[in-house]
Amino acid sequence: MSQPPVSVNSLAPLINVSLLLSATQRTINRSRHLPGIVGFYGYAGWGKTQAARFVTNSVDAAHIEIKKFWDKPMLFEELCGELGLRPKNRSVAHMGALIAGHLSVTQTPVIIDEFDIAVQRNWVDEIRGLYEASKAPFIIIGEDTLPGDLRRWERFHSRVREWVPAQPNDIEDCRTLVRLYGHPGVTIAEDLLTNLHAQSGGSARRICNNIDKVNEFAAENALNLVDCALWGENRFDTGDAPERSGYVASKSRRHK
Repeated sequence: MSQPPVSVNSLAPLINVSLLLSATQRTINRSRHLPGIVGFYGYAGWGKTQAARFVTNSVDAAHIEIKKFWDKPMLFEELCGELGLRPKNRSVAHMGALIAGHLSVTQTPVIIDEFDIAVQRNWVDEIRGLYEASKAPFIIIGEDTLPGDLRRWERFHSRVREWVPAQPNDIEDCRTLVRLYGHPGVTIAEDLLTNLHAQSGGSARRICNNIDKVNEFAAENALNLVDCALWGENRFDTGDAPERSGYVASKSRRHK
């Protein structure tokens, strides 16, 4: 069931949004002699990217999400684009100087999502160079192993002012997501909501997927309230691999 677009500002009550916004604001307001990098890390699906988008809007940050197919010049090109800069060529040195000069004046916060890719590609020192030359706030976002992975780059690691672990989405987050993504004509009863939250394993992504499952079930059965009794044997997305169907092809079919 399709849903209307949701303003990113509606995500404010979510726990990971609050954690990242608070850490970002503390770093923006820090004394300039203190480190200015925030590391936000945690498991996939917990809403880190949603939080980054909210914070981007809230503090007028530059936000990029590194892609696997990027090379190093593309990283710098994307950051130039976010900052409204027009480099004359694709030289990393040229673009880096342009970015650093701009950030040193504006102190625009920079949010870099999927920072694990920068670690894998050995781009960490180049990004540290941008921070060092500007002292602008940098927020790096990655998976749960990010703090340990960055220990290889002690000069970067030691400049992280604060490591912020993302949290699993709690039942209040689940209620917020239902308000945002639930069908306005459908009520999810408290017993089913509690089950939905438990089955989603703290993942905002799975919570949203499971809310949509309830929306579809309600539409198919013309219901305006769904509880555990009505939901019955229907399954939620838990992230577990589906069980085998039990069908076994005959020997003749298998070797045909």
